[in-house]
Amino acid sequence: TLTPLIFWRKELRGGSGGAGKFRGGLGQSIEIGHREGHPFYIYAALDRIDNPARGRFGGDNGAPGKVALKSGGSLKGKGKQLVPAGDRL
Repeated sequence: TLTPLIFWRKELRGGSGGAGKFRGGLGQSIEIGHREGHPFYIYAALDRIDNPARGRFGGDNGAPGKVALKSGGSLKGKGKQLVPAGDRL
């Protein structure tokens, strides 16, 4: 109700949990855009980009996360960042 953002997609990332019986947790794929195509800022505080979910008791770690624009550019996991007009996070 505070901002006109649309969540175009939110789903689990298959295979991102690593291998083994006690593997790391599955990640998510989330696609967000502005309803009217305007630029917007995000304030990121994402730790799983540099520190993927750890497996336990011999299970492999999960895949690291990533913050990117649909147009192909990458963003950092921390701080205030701009999503350009017409693009999606």
